[in-house]
Amino acid sequence: MGMFDSVRIEVPLPGEGEKYRLTEDWQTKDFAWPALDVYTITEDGALVAPDGKDMRFHGFLNFYAYTRDKKWFEYNAKFTDGRLVEIQAVTTDEKRA
Repeated sequence: MGMFDSVRIEVPLPGEGEKYRLTEDWQTKDFAWPALDVYTITEDGALVAPDGKDMRFHGFLNFYAYTRDKKWFEYNAKFTDGRLVEIQAVTTDEKRA
């Protein structure tokens, strides 16, 4: 197990993951030096760094959670020119069934 960062999600998630959005710790290893920092995908679709600055992120951010009731959710958030375009489920317990 390695280091990771956390992602707070203020936008709706597709599928059953939505009911866990505000209660689970979403993790990512997509940043160059994971350091247990907390990033936020804001309601207006920005990716905000721990210092509160808009990262103007462009690309995909993978994040995931294994919930307290033992369900796995993994998503890719697509950002274009600093704004969230979409969030797609990569793997969820719904897709495993």
